[in-house]
Amino acid sequence: MNDEEKLVEDSMLDEQVVTKFVSDEETLRDTVKELDLREAQIVYVNTHARFFSNTADVEANRECEAARKRLFYLFTDGCEDAAWVLKAWNQYRRRLCYHHRADS
Repeated sequence: MNDEEKLVEDSMLDEQVVTKFVSDEETLRDTVKELDLREAQIVYVNTHARFFSNTADVEANRECEAARKRLFYLFTDGCEDAAWVLKAWNQYRRRLCYHHRADS
């Protein structure tokens, strides 16, 4: 057990409660990751919609691809098992972009 993760055990009658204390830095790091993922979602959906409104726009295609790569990186951050990650990514992306259509 390291200094950042301290466990406290309390006994209340027959029940034992374990409390985990998390450092402020770890909480802040998780919050920033969550905000980055939300921002990447918004950017990807906007560039995706702009690209598919005019598929001949090369600049929109580049921006959409860059946003997709960033979102994919953030989505798969910390995942080791590639077998289910790609399936989950495809479903996630489909629901993100086509939530209002039968495609999702």
